[in-house]
Amino acid sequence: MRLQHKVSTMNHQLVQAIIPNQPTAPRRRQTRRSRKGSAIVLSTMLVAGLLIVSAIAVDFGHISVSRSETKRTADAAALSACWELFDGLVARQPIHTVEDDTKETASNIAAANLISRRAPSLNQESDVEIGFYDADNPGTLNTGTPERFNAVRVRVRQSEEAGSAIPLFFGAVTGRETQSSQASATAAMFKSINGFYT
Repeated sequence: MRLQHKVSTMNHQLVQAIIPNQPTAPRRRQTRRSRKGSAIVLSTMLVAGLLIVSAIAVDFGHISVSRSETKRTADAAALSACWELFDGLVARQPIHTVEDDTKETASNIAAANLISRRAPSLNQESDVEIGFYDADNPGTLNTGTPERFNAVRVRVRQSEEAGSAIPLFFGAVTGRETQSSQASATAAMFKSINGFYT
């Protein structure tokens, strides 16, 4: 019995010498810590990506709304100027007076319609055209025959040169702080109406 006990003790010591006890708990803790660190980095990257996408979506929505406002302003200015042209022609005022009053009306109406809280740019000499609009030839405006004037074309701009460009909320993120926009509208008077032209 003693011999057998000694042999078993020696075998146990031999096994311990060959295969020493290795601590496993610290390694598991290190693995968990490294996984936690990777999750934090991944979460940060996902949040940053979502913020960038959200910023782009907000700015694109703002640009779309501002373009609609630009078109609305051009329509309002063209309609008001066309009514002024009609009043001047009916009153048989001199043609140069009618042209001046028509352009001034277009400018005043455009300035009263803010786009993204800014007044649009409108040059009375180059952005307001008075002429003859032929419904059978849409898109053209003959400005060389004052006795046939029946239409006004107005172009409204939001440009960086004029300091009226559309400001973007997240320009620092997207790398673009402003966006230019422009729209034109034509209003004409016809003796007979057969439909609407856009």
